[in-house]
Amino acid sequence: MFDGRLLSGVSVFAAVVQSGTFIRAGEALGMTKSGISRAIARLEARLDLRLFERNSRAVRLTDDGRRFYEQMAPLLTGFEDVANRAADRRNRISGRVRVNVDSTFGHYLLAPHLPGFLVRYPSVSLELMVRDRLGDLIADGFDIACRFDGNETATAGVTPVVDAVLCTCASPDYLAKAGTPHMIAELGSGGFDLLHGGEASAGRSQEWIYRRDEEVCVVEAPRRMLANNMNLLTEAMLAGTGIGRLPDFIAAPHLRDGSLVELFADWTGAGLRGNLFHPARTPPSAALRAFVSFVVETATAIDTDCRPVALLRLANG
Repeated sequence: MFDGRLLSGVSVFAAVVQSGTFIRAGEALGMTKSGISRAIARLEARLDLRLFERNSRAVRLTDDGRRFYEQMAPLLTGFEDVANRAADRRNRISGRVRVNVDSTFGHYLLAPHLPGFLVRYPSVSLELMVRDRLGDLIADGFDIACRFDGNETATAGVTPVVDAVLCTCASPDYLAKAGTPHMIAELGSGGFDLLHGGEASAGRSQEWIYRRDEEVCVVEAPRRMLANNMNLLTEAMLAGTGIGRLPDFIAAPHLRDGSLVELFADWTGAGLRGNLFHPARTPPSAALRAFVSFVVETATAIDTDCRPVALLRLANG
């Protein structure tokens, strides 16, 4: 006999995983925190499994809870798709998509295009959460992550979406003050203020790699300043703080209006890859598929037309 209470408990469990807390799950389902807690307790008793580790601040999936979610999530997705088809709602895709995003991807690839997505899919709601790290998508309740950082993990598959190139540049004011380096090796001399982007590393220098045809040039670039946020790095460079490297789609408008000057333009700098990370073995919902298609579309709109060749490409697959 079909147990409707089991399905109800599974729905509550999924809401807690996706929202991260009992309180937010209750808000999404129109239930009290105590009601959510009782539903989870009943489900745990029914399954004879402990699904969550609880403390005063948050809940976290146990290993058993993670395995149960991975096995159960495709079934809930299937229910949603069946309901959409039954209601002939192919043109009215609905649902929520919760996205883990880094500041660069969010600011430059997503934010400018969000109005078009929301107009196209009025019944889809987005939750965009800027996070420092990829983390555990399942435990943190994310449907997908869009990032220029992060590595493959046991709980996340990865799909390359876009490749960018790092442009070395500085403001005209800085170059007038410090001089303009004409050879890449001059960057390692210590005579210039070099601004690094990314996370802190143990050393005070970083290898900057350049390629031209078959030729490769590597320089140890001593760090004068480090910024782990591209907006901060860009503003510092525009203010004349020093020489730095920016993704070509960020540098493009500033190179075009002359507020930044590109150095070593006949060389190709290191690459920066943007990826989509998604929980392994979880089929995407219709809303998530729509969002992924939107991200792919935005990749073709990135501004790189100031450069002599198209250095940004949409990855296949």
